[in-house]
Amino acid sequence: MKFNRADYKMLNIISWGYLSTQICCIENTLTEAYTVIQSNYFRGAEMGVTSVRLQPEIENPLENLSKKLDRSKNYLINQAIKEFLARRSLEDERWDETLEAIDSVKSGKLIDEKAVNDWLESWGTDSELDPPEL
Repeated sequence: MKFNRADYKMLNIISWGYLSTQICCIENTLTEAYTVIQSNYFRGAEMGVTSVRLQPEIENPLENLSKKLDRSKNYLINQAIKEFLARRSLEDERWDETLEAIDSVKSGKLIDEKAVNDWLESWGTDSELDPPEL
């Protein structure tokens, strides 16, 4: 797909000293508009550039939230991705622990159910038991 000079509109966003952002809206004369977000530096760290196409049911609430919080869409997208990656990392860690537990059971490293129940029932009493050991 080719674009000519008339298809480009450059918008400069407020520079906050640590953030210099340019948004280049490429308007396609057919049906779609593409937004390319280009960030050079954020608090001294170089940032990569990624293009994202958002469906209207995501774009419109994102725009509204951006205005409500007085934050850029770029900031909100970065926060959402950070939270997603942190959640995935936690899920991966839990999965690794599950596989480790399964291996432990397969190798016969078990704690008797009665010992665990006795320990749990002793919680909060004057004669609290130490946790059972393998």
